[in-house]
Order: sequence, then structure tokens, then C-alpha cells
Amino acid sequence: MFFFHVGPQMWSVAVGKIEGDFTSLHPQVAISYEDAQKMSGVDYIADPFLMKNNGVYFLFVEAAIKNFGRIDVFSSPDLQAWNFEGIALEKGFHLSYPFVFRHKDRLYMIPEAEKSHAVTLYEAEDFPLAWKKKRQLLEGRYFDATLLEWNGNVYLFAIDRSYRLRCFFSAELTQGEFTEHPCSPLGIGDKMRPAGRPLIYNDSILFPVQSQKKGYGSEVYSLIIKFLSPSRIKYKKGKALLKPFKDEHFFSHGVHHLDMCRDGSLLVFAMDGRVGTRIRYFRGNWKKSFNNNFNDLRSAFRIFRNNYLR
Repeated sequence: MFFFHVGPQMWSVAVGKIEGDFTSLHPQVAISYEDAQKMSGVDYIADPFLMKNNGVYFLFVEAAIKNFGRIDVFSSPDLQAWNFEGIALEKGFHLSYPFVFRHKDRLYMIPEAEKSHAVTLYEAEDFPLAWKKKRQLLEGRYFDATLLEWNGNVYLFAIDRSYRLRCFFSAELTQGEFTEHPCSPLGIGDKMRPAGRPLIYNDSILFPVQSQKKGYGSEVYSLIIKFLSPSRIKYKKGKALLKPFKDEHFFSHGVHHLDMCRDGSLLVFAMDGRVGTRIRYFRGNWKKSFNNNFNDLRSAFRIFRNNYLR
């Protein structure tokens, strides 16, 4: 099938509460790119991650100006009205995917900083706007590093420049060495790039991943991890979690991120989406289309090998 190149990317974010299963996911309260332009002067915002602290919801986003990203923060007492707090992190290179999380009563962030040739852990000094470098977790050029704590170990998933989903693990976040998992890379190509925080759901780990079958930022699917240990991973590709919402202007042409987290008995989410003109370059994308389909076959073999041959 053809890989579609997408025109200007004008991304917005939305938050909401999940009731029932994931088919009820729908943008409820949006911070559009137009809102972001007025509040913080950026072109658009994307890659939202939620964190609740002292009764207040904080939304960390990639904030882009001419496709150069920094990390901005918005806050809300009720997931309804949002205020711009300020800039949490800004460097001399592109930043995005601000994975914020709590570990042993401390707040941390792992932003994507592929241009820095490292995956870096930051610790909050004065949450939400003051952060200090804690340590380097990985050396190399990785995208969308996503952390998961499971059965006493810390796992780090990230895409490398060959679009392979790599997995590393350590016994300790702030001091331990991260070792590549024997089943890594888990797959390559479509539906392998992390797209948000993993969620424990029905005794499995639901891992949002990007689908790019119809172009960059088209849909969000799930990678379902059934078993995870330092020696073995059992997983399969799941169903779509998010598709474009044709009835929602700011989310009508594509989605590529979904952050879900538990707030007591409540499940809240943050997502992004785009509006823009889809431009189809048939001639220039034969190679991309062939690579995607070939990589799907390679990923299917890796999943079969890791699930049944190890």
C-alpha cells in the first residue's frame, strides 16, 4: 500500500476521562494549536503527558516553534479549564515526548532528545518548571523513550534510527546499568514506535504505539505484553486505540499519541491530533511503502520467535 506524506502538521491536544472500554475514547476538552499560539506563542503542541500533584493536574507537552521543540506545562484543577504554567525544559536541540512519572515519591521526566545522542533522566527540583539532570540512561540516538516498572525491574523501550523497538532493563532507575534485553529488538517498522505511557489492563500491559500505514501520525494501536521478565517477553500486536475523529476539527486528520493513567478509581487520558491537508506523493513513496510492508513481515517473525521459539 502507498505511504502518504502529510502536509503542514498543526497538532492540538485533548484530555478526558475514560468510562467503560477504550471504544469510549473521544476528545473532551481540547487545547488547540490556536489556544497554544495565544497562550505561549508556539506553533503547535503535541505528545501530552499527564501528572497529578497536590490535587492539581499538570499537562506536559512538546511545544514547537518552526518544528523546534521545547517542553511546556499547562495546569488544571479539574481537567476542564487549563492555564499555561511556563517552560519546563528548553535546550539547544529539539525536545519532545516529555515522559513524566513518579518513582519512590520523586518526580522524573525523560524527554525525547535524539539530537543529543543520549536518553537522559531529569529530576524535578521545583515541580513543575525546575528540572535538573539526574543521569544518562542510554547513549545513542533514540526516539520516544518509555519507561515501565514491572516486578521489581525497570524497563526502557525506545525506537532507534532504524525504526527498531529496543528494550533495556535495570534493577534500579537512578543508579543501575541498563542492559539490552535478549529479545530486543522486539520488532521494526509500523506499530512499534512508542506512543504513550503503558497501562496495566486485564492482567496485561497495554502499550500504545504509532501506526504510520497512512502516513506519519495517522493512528494509535496497542502492543499487548502478556509476559515480561529480564529473560523473556511475550507480546502481540493489538487493535486500534485511536483513529482520526472526523467530527472533531482539530483531530480530523490524524492522531499519534495517547497517555492513560489512573487517578484513584478514575482513568484519565491525554491525546493529540492534527488538522491539515493530506498531500499524497505516489511516485516518491514506493520505497517507503515497500520498506513498511517488508518490516511488517520481519516484525511478525520476531513476535513469533519471542513468543514460541524461546
